[in-house]
Amino acid sequence: MKRKNYWILFAILLLSLTGLSPSLDFTHRNSNYNNNTPSPQSLDSQNQETNDRPITISVQLSINDFYKLDLMNKRFVQETGIQAQLSNIPNDSAYSEVSKSLAIGESPDVILMEGEWVKTFATKGYLLPVESYRKSTPGSNVLRSLLATVEWNGYQWATPFDMNPYVLVWQSKALTEMGLTASPSKSEEWVNLLKKHMEKKGKLLLGIESEQPYALATLIGGMGGNILQPEDQHLGWIEQALPYMYLVSNDNKQQALQSFRNGEMIMYLSPYSETASLNDGLWVDFPEHFYSESPSFLRSRSFGVSSQSSMIEQSSEWIAYMTSYSNQQEWLNATKRLPSLSAIYETPITDSFDIPFRLELLHELNRGEIDAEQLTIKTLIELSGHVKQLLTGEIKVSQFKEAMLAKGTKKQKNG
Repeated sequence: MKRKNYWILFAILLLSLTGLSPSLDFTHRNSNYNNNTPSPQSLDSQNQETNDRPITISVQLSINDFYKLDLMNKRFVQETGIQAQLSNIPNDSAYSEVSKSLAIGESPDVILMEGEWVKTFATKGYLLPVESYRKSTPGSNVLRSLLATVEWNGYQWATPFDMNPYVLVWQSKALTEMGLTASPSKSEEWVNLLKKHMEKKGKLLLGIESEQPYALATLIGGMGGNILQPEDQHLGWIEQALPYMYLVSNDNKQQALQSFRNGEMIMYLSPYSETASLNDGLWVDFPEHFYSESPSFLRSRSFGVSSQSSMIEQSSEWIAYMTSYSNQQEWLNATKRLPSLSAIYETPITDSFDIPFRLELLHELNRGEIDAEQLTIKTLIELSGHVKQLLTGEIKVSQFKEAMLAKGTKKQKNG
């Protein structure tokens, strides 16, 4: 009888254990573990898949420039064995498409970014800091001014690739006919130039893109000013010169360039890469002091690695390859876009590049610390609107100055 009671008690205990909460379903848990834990064979398969997957690189280039980068990319694949795939996005939609891909987690591994994209993407957590994947000291061989465009919060977020700043291109013959031995640099020389030109009825003074803030920034910079902190003397000159300006758009750009080639205007504001297509007998001014103080206006481009990338080491190697000394030389010769490496401007070999201004001016860009505001895509869009309104006469110079100074006040408050 006593033994029978023990068996009954044991049966009750067993039923109690089987009636516990489903959260203690050991069979189910072990099943999940076995299903989710890869075997050595599946690990090898995953590693092989990662090795076979190409690095994806998103760029926004002209047809000719993309063709050149594609050739360099194919050479990289051949020399390293690392697969890399380029995709070219139309420039007009590049920012929105790249932003969307980053936001939804489907971004490429490497992104070619305009200078004004970098800070925006960095603050949103879309980029990896360069210090996390570069073996050498980041930026050690890059022009200091270009580094200022990719640094934020104590880190470098992209590797500068090239720059294509606007320059002031002058007709040397026209300057000589006006009694000038060189392009103006001081305020009184600019005033004298405008006065003499106004005496020539119906003649054009300069060609300038009406929706491109970089062009007006270069003009004011050539006078010794800063578009974000405009002075009355420079704005007054622009106001007087407006009737003698050729406002350039995408629709009439070729016509404007032809007018300049024909000597129908004295000056043209042009990206440096476009000066190669212009005639001889021209003088190119590079406003080095303006660019050294406001490097964001150099119109630089940089390579960044997405924070979502699983190909970080390979991406780093690709960027290092494309920004190497020899490839920077090759890119300059093919595209006329100025390189980012300081060493290229410091060695005699640059004599073969035929850069039509004194190289020591670019040396200045690499000296000292720079404390300048970084342009963002939002700031650039706003600035573009104000520039168009000023050049088309929708607002007065006083209103333009007020808008620029308001940006400076906002910057101080945010700082």
